[in-house]
Amino acid sequence: MPKGLKIWREGDDVLYEKVDVLVIGGGIAGAIAALEVSKSYSVMMISKDRVMGGASIQASGGMAIPGIAGEDLSVFVEDTLKGGEYINDRSLVKIFAEEGASYITYLEELGMVFDQDKEGKYRIYKRTEGHSAMRNYNDRRGCHEVGRVFKEKLVKSNVKLMEHTMVYDMKSVDGRIAACSAYSLKDGKIIHIAPKAVIMASGGYGRIYSVSDMSTGLTGECHGMALDCGAELMDMEMVQFIPLAFPFPEGMRGAFIGMCSIHGPDVRLYNSLGERFMERYQPDRKEYATRDQVARAIFTEIRDGRGTERGGVIVDTTNNDKSLLPRYKASTAAVYSALARVFGEKAANWEEPFEAAPSQHFCMGGIKIDGDCRTACKNLFAAGEITGGIHGANRLGGNALTEVTVFGKLAGKSVCKEVAEADWAKESDLEQYFAEQDAMVKDLFVKKGGVSGTQIKKALGEIMWECGGIVRNQEMIEKGLAQLAELKKEAETMHAEEGDIWNYSLVEALEVKHMLKVSEAVLLSASMRKESRGSHYREDYPAKDEAYMSNMVIVQKEGKLVCEKRPIIL
Repeated sequence: MPKGLKIWREGDDVLYEKVDVLVIGGGIAGAIAALEVSKSYSVMMISKDRVMGGASIQASGGMAIPGIAGEDLSVFVEDTLKGGEYINDRSLVKIFAEEGASYITYLEELGMVFDQDKEGKYRIYKRTEGHSAMRNYNDRRGCHEVGRVFKEKLVKSNVKLMEHTMVYDMKSVDGRIAACSAYSLKDGKIIHIAPKAVIMASGGYGRIYSVSDMSTGLTGECHGMALDCGAELMDMEMVQFIPLAFPFPEGMRGAFIGMCSIHGPDVRLYNSLGERFMERYQPDRKEYATRDQVARAIFTEIRDGRGTERGGVIVDTTNNDKSLLPRYKASTAAVYSALARVFGEKAANWEEPFEAAPSQHFCMGGIKIDGDCRTACKNLFAAGEITGGIHGANRLGGNALTEVTVFGKLAGKSVCKEVAEADWAKESDLEQYFAEQDAMVKDLFVKKGGVSGTQIKKALGEIMWECGGIVRNQEMIEKGLAQLAELKKEAETMHAEEGDIWNYSLVEALEVKHMLKVSEAVLLSASMRKESRGSHYREDYPAKDEAYMSNMVIVQKEGKLVCEKRPIIL
C-alpha cells in the first residue's frame, strides 16, 4: 500500500462501520430516501461527487407534474407509455402518476419555494415533447432551489454524509449484501462498511460513451455491483441522446444545449450544404420531432459528410419572434449563458446561428425493481435513473425529476420495512472479503508498465460511441463486443499511480471493471433486440417489430452476462 493511503485498522484488525442503511448517490433520489430512513434508523449517504451534485443539479428540462393541467391521471400514464413505446413496466408507471400528482405539495412541505406569477399561480411554461398537456413546471432558478432545500435538510439531519467517496465493490452472502468497500478521495482512506440494507440512487451509466452531457462520475459502478450481488438489469440498450450539444471547444464537447423546443418556436436545422435536412427525415414535425428522431438525423448528416468543419450542424434561431426571447431565456438561463460564452451574445439572442451535435443524455435502462423499489437481491433497493422500467424505450421531457422524487421517497419507506427484520452479516463472512479488497487495491499500485484507467476509459468511450451509439447494426455490435473482450484482457495489466488524497488514477482504475461490464450489457441487449424502437435504432432492422414487445433482461450466471428476452407484463 503506498505511503499515506489508509485503511481503518486497530492492531491487525480491519475496522468497518456498521450502519442500518447505506444510500449510494448524492442527488435528489438519494437525498429523499436518506431523509425518510433517518426518521427511524441510522443511515450513511455516500456520494462520489458533492451531495446534491451530479445529474440532479444539472437538470434543465423542468418537472412534469401529473394532473396539474386538470386531466385525468390516465392521460399522463398513456403519454408515458406511448413515449416509452409500451415496453414500460406498467405497474411502475401507475405508481409514478399517482404519487407524482402530489409532487409540488410534498416539496413545499420540505421547504421549497416554487416559482409563481403575480397571481400566485405556478409557472407552467410549456408542453414538452411527448406530453399531450402543458404540465411541465420550469423554475427560472433551474434545479438550484431543489438543491438548496435538500442540502439544508441533509445537513440538519442525523444522516452521515460522506462526499467525494466512491463505493467500488460489494459482497453478498446468501442473496443479501453483507459488506462494501469505498475510497474517500478527500481523506485518502479505504473504508469498509457493513449495512443491513442498501439503496442505490447513483444515476445512469452515460459516461461509458465518449460524448455525454452527464456528470463525469456517472460511470455505472453500481450497475456492475448490483449484477455481482444477484440483481438484474433491464433494457440497457435504451440510451437517450440529446439532439443539441456543444461540438467544441474540447472542454465542453457534449455539454447540453438541449432540444429545438427550448430555443424558440421556429428553429431550423441546416447542414453544411445549406439544406434544411429535417424536411427529409420528418417532413411533418421537422425540427420538433422527438429527441431520438432529431438526434439520429443530425448524427446521420454528420456521419455522411454533410456536417460542419467542426463536427456539427447549423442551428438557426433567427426566424423566431424576438419578443418571446425573455420567456425562453428565463426557463433555461444556464443554457443561454453557455451559448453566449461559446458562440457570442448574438447567438444567445436569436440574432445569429450556432453549431451543435448530439450527445448521450439519459439512460432509460437500469436495475430491475418492483413496486417497492426492491431488486432481485433481497436487501438491495434502487431509485432514480439507475433503475429501468419506468420510461421504457424513451423518456419524456420533465419526467426524470418527478421520477427521482416519487421513487426516492418510496425506496426510503420500503427499506425501513426490510431493516426492521434484518441484522448485520456475521464478522466471519466479512474478514476474508476485507482482506481481498485491501490486496486488490495494493495490487493496483504494485503493477508497473501496464495501462492506466484513463487509457481504458478513453478506448471504451470510443468503442461505445461507434458501436453502441445513436445508430447501430449487428456488424457494429459484434465488433464492439470483440473489442470489449480485448479491452478486458488489457485491463488486467491496469495500474494506479501512487497517492493518497484525490487520487483520480485510483478512481479510474476502480471504475473500469464496472464500466466494461455495463458496456457489455448494453451491447448484448442491443444485439438481442432486432428491431428499432424508441431510442434504440437498428439500421439493419429499421422497423418496429411486435415480436419484440419485450424487455431485455441481463443476468449474471457463473461470472458471465446473459441476455434474456422476457414478455411485457400487461
